[in-house]
Amino acid sequence: AFQEKRPITVIIDNNGGLDCISQQQERLFESGTHFATDFRDIPFHSMFEGLGGHGELVTRREDIIPAVQRAMASGKTACVNVKVKGVISPIVLATTSKRDKASIE
Repeated sequence: AFQEKRPITVIIDNNGGLDCISQQQERLFESGTHFATDFRDIPFHSMFEGLGGHGELVTRREDIIPAVQRAMASGKTACVNVKVKGVISPIVLATTSKRDKASIE
């Protein structure tokens, strides 16, 4: 997209890791913990800027729409990096049970 100068806007639902897998691990492991699923704070928006695109970091709900509008109006390959708090996935909730252990234990 950068080389071809395509005005594509990517919106990242950034929960800081592999939250769905973390939730599965927390529900399945007796310790209630998760392993190797947290990321460092990756500045996805800055990576787009470094490649000549447009980048926006969003930390408040009310800023999402204006950030997307600015990204699309930029005419560049763009990233809107939206920091979110994880909530339990309905799929994880429906498919995991502390009683039914994973075969990896």
